[in-house]
Amino acid sequence: MTKKIALAIVATAILAALLVPASVPPAAADGTPDLALAKDMPGRTLLGTDIPVTLTLTNPSGPDGFNATFTDTLPAGVSYVPGSASPDPTELPQGDGTTVLVWKNVADALTGTTVTLDYSIATDGSFEVGDTVTNSAAAYANSDARVVPVVHPTTGAVTGGYTGSATASDTTELIAFQLSKNINCAD
Repeated sequence: MTKKIALAIVATAILAALLVPASVPPAAADGTPDLALAKDMPGRTLLGTDIPVTLTLTNPSGPDGFNATFTDTLPAGVSYVPGSASPDPTELPQGDGTTVLVWKNVADALTGTTVTLDYSIATDGSFEVGDTVTNSAAAYANSDARVVPVVHPTTGAVTGGYTGSATASDTTELIAFQLSKNINCAD
């Protein structure tokens, strides 16, 4: 082999090494994010009015959680009020009359932060005064920023892709009327 060919091979190898990016090792999971989920609905709701719901996800002690995904399973006869959340969830009606709401990759649940999701639900004509509405929600996150929780496209079940999760439920009683008192203390 001549010197020119040998130098050309070496130069090509060096150039190729410079053009190929260094491989990035996968991020190691730091552990399970210590997530907590609270669900808040009023204790009583006037029959026929929308029921406000607040989900509050906290990560008090870490590690950081990423790509928080929420689900809420509505009982039969209860529906999501369109436009009451931003973004609207994916609605997955189930064969038993329930509906699973899914908000995928809403926010990151970093250590010491709170993620809040507000929306409203409504009952249909099958509910009566004194009935209660109970439903359960869940939140999922991953300690790897590149992994989003995997949601089954028809059942809404979260089947993987998370390292931390939390659940919560709440109940509201449907009432016939509400009294409010306005005290005017003007002199």
